[in-house]
Amino acid sequence: MNAHFFRTIGKLAGLFTLLMLLVLLASAAPTATFAAPKVTISETFRNGTAPNWTLIGSACLTANNTGGAACSASPNNEGNGNGWLRLTSATGNQAGSAIYNTAFPSTDGVRATFTYATYGGSGADGFSFYLIDGATAAPTVGAPGGSLGYSRDTGAATPGVTNGYVGIGFDEHGNFSNTGAGDCNPSCPGQRPNSVTIRGSGNLNTGFNYLTRGSVTIPTGSRAGAKRARITISAGATKYITVEIDSGSGFQTIINNFNLTTAIGQAAMPATFK
Repeated sequence: MNAHFFRTIGKLAGLFTLLMLLVLLASAAPTATFAAPKVTISETFRNGTAPNWTLIGSACLTANNTGGAACSASPNNEGNGNGWLRLTSATGNQAGSAIYNTAFPSTDGVRATFTYATYGGSGADGFSFYLIDGATAAPTVGAPGGSLGYSRDTGAATPGVTNGYVGIGFDEHGNFSNTGAGDCNPSCPGQRPNSVTIRGSGNLNTGFNYLTRGSVTIPTGSRAGAKRARITISAGATKYITVEIDSGSGFQTIINNFNLTTAIGQAAMPATFK
């Protein structure tokens, strides 16, 4: 299975660090007992390598400062066993992505559980979890800032990802639901800070329609305040999305069984996902 995790800093200065024990399960359904997974991936990102993961843009493994092209600009070198997956540093207009770059059948469900921390500076935009068409040979990073590395920036004419199917934004600053982050059919609610927001399918300079959102506090304040997130995308031909966040007292459902398949502007489901 493939998943993408993204933190982008736009006009605000901030630092985002995403530390994951990431578990991705196939063949999951959000409203019933989960079927036995066909694929399980577990990665802590604590060390200087993450086998089968591709880091692009500003994304780094802080254990030994390895990753995308922009990674060396802000070294950490925290040592094996102590590292994090850092998607951006405290610098404006950065975008980075960590991609598990092996396709899996789109009819398999997804259940992703991860721990994240976002802190530093005066705050920043947010990060996203997204799926793309598994046939995409060279995945790309979407626009920085409010587009959260998934969708496009209509004002700056900066493209979104290649062959995106869905982007789930953990939107601290609130612009993933604004008019500049993609299509608004029939409308976008505007800036909504502290939201989990979903945008649909798109490719580079087209699409990425606003679909739905729910309210929740995104920043953690520090690594010590790290939160857990759980995203479930159902198996089968119809995709339902459930998003939960645990801020310390158990998982709270933010988006419950949203029907992605019938959403306005949504492309046909590809044969595989990354």
